[in-house]
Amino acid sequence: MVRYIFKLYLRGLSCRKIADRLNGDGLKTQQLHDFLPITIQQILRNPVYKGTLVFHNRQRIKKGQVYRYQIVETIVTEDAHP
Repeated sequence: MVRYIFKLYLRGLSCRKIADRLNGDGLKTQQLHDFLPITIQQILRNPVYKGTLVFHNRQRIKKGQVYRYQIVETIVTEDAHP
């Protein structure tokens, strides 16, 4: 599915047209929803789908009464998988 989305994008189709084509073909997301243009955009922007692995090392920090996670290190490996 992801390769098909990238193939359509490289042919010059917009996110809206890709979503329309997938929905027209009866394809659904993993949650069995119709594709939205924002969903296509998120797939195209996700570095993992381009073969890059991204690891965020996080630290739990208390701010007031709430704990939040803060990224303290990011490791990026290009061309880690097809």
